[in-house]
Amino acid sequence: MPAELDLKKITRYPPEIFIQAVPVQLVAGDTRVFEYTGIDVLKFIVQLYGSSFSPLPGGRFSLDVDGSPDVVRIESLDAVRGLDYEEEVRIPARQTLVGRVFSPTDVAAYAMRHKVRVDRATPFLKVLFGYPLTGSWEVELAKNYNMGRIVKTEYLTPLDPYRGLYRVKTYARTMSSSGVIARINVPKGWRVALLDIVAERPDAPGKAYIIVERDNAQALYLDLYCLPGLSYLNRFEHNYSLLVNALDWMEVSLDVRATGTYKVRFIVGLGELLLQDKVRWVPEELTAEERKQAEELNLFELVEAGLA
Repeated sequence: MPAELDLKKITRYPPEIFIQAVPVQLVAGDTRVFEYTGIDVLKFIVQLYGSSFSPLPGGRFSLDVDGSPDVVRIESLDAVRGLDYEEEVRIPARQTLVGRVFSPTDVAAYAMRHKVRVDRATPFLKVLFGYPLTGSWEVELAKNYNMGRIVKTEYLTPLDPYRGLYRVKTYARTMSSSGVIARINVPKGWRVALLDIVAERPDAPGKAYIIVERDNAQALYLDLYCLPGLSYLNRFEHNYSLLVNALDWMEVSLDVRATGTYKVRFIVGLGELLLQDKVRWVPEELTAEERKQAEELNLFELVEAGLA
């Protein structure tokens, strides 16, 4: 059964980067291991943003994008680096992302994971990825801000999940029963972001899960069996950053299903909301002075265009 995220349900404050880490059942031949269909390009642009695989002799991975097969193809899953590493992928989609694993035999619980980045479908990102603009207003914005020239003449700064987060904390817990690992209440006018999460992997799937909730909604449900190991948490050595934002609170819990001791470590960052963050996410909370300043800086239009 495919293991994809419900992006429409969990996306709250884009751009965000989510991880899906649950084992999948493989049958001999091709198995869809995740499938994102019905992507609403009027609202979001979705990218596969990284994948990790346990070695699988005779196996291979392929990614179909918007109906085109084998846009990404890993010919030998016996040559991958394993769950403590991430295979580099940056592939956007307008309509569908379908991941497939070919296996020579049935595998009851194949350990893998993937990351997905979700952005608002701004005119700038549509120009960047070559997608059609929607309506005369987007065409006008693209023309007024010379977006075509920008994407052809400038190197764009990659998304840094740590940007704007000035207080970064590591949490580490050893637990043998279900419970809350940490709850972070966010000061007014700030945000908290989950940046990384790792665990000591148990010897079998389904023994313990990490649950991440934020602002009255569940964001992630992860099997420790598919997560990176404890030695993996270093963003300067590995490209493994997440970005799950919260404006009110975030809670990370452990759901224990089998007797054992479980070790978990994760990183969160806190930072003050910039004015453009408020315009993008919570414009109704702008004060009169903030709204005036945003209008003077043309932030409402720049945010809508995708340039702020």
